[in-house]
Amino acid sequence: MSFSDEAIDVVAHHSEQMALGPSQSAIVPWGGAVADVAPGESPLANRQAKVVAHPFALWDAPTDSPRHIAWARGFGAALRPLSNGGVYLNFVGDEGEDRVIAAFGLENYERLAAVKAAYDPDNLFRMNQNIRPRRNAAGDDIVMT
Repeated sequence: MSFSDEAIDVVAHHSEQMALGPSQSAIVPWGGAVADVAPGESPLANRQAKVVAHPFALWDAPTDSPRHIAWARGFGAALRPLSNGGVYLNFVGDEGEDRVIAAFGLENYERLAAVKAAYDPDNLFRMNQNIRPRRNAAGDDIVMT
């Protein structure tokens, strides 16, 4: 596993700042069989990462929301320059299309969006990390070749 001293310092600092409770600083070893996939064999990108880091904020009282959200966002922002920009979808909430694209990579995302346009043009299956159906300006399904 490869994890730089700078990354360790970021994790340690933000873990010390974490409010007591069920929140976590999840550091997951990655690679191995996950990385042993040729490009195009899987829709998920960034499989070469050695570590997945995830600030996981949980709390009970709504009045604590600003503090916990600020902690998680600050932690993520501090780690971002040390990352490859990828996202592991099991660790993503409703954070927008850019985060979903980061998980798949743009080329894979566009290919999946074309499939979605062909098989789910009305976006019925959208209650997950949604891939939106893509159409061209004429309203036709985009066909990726």
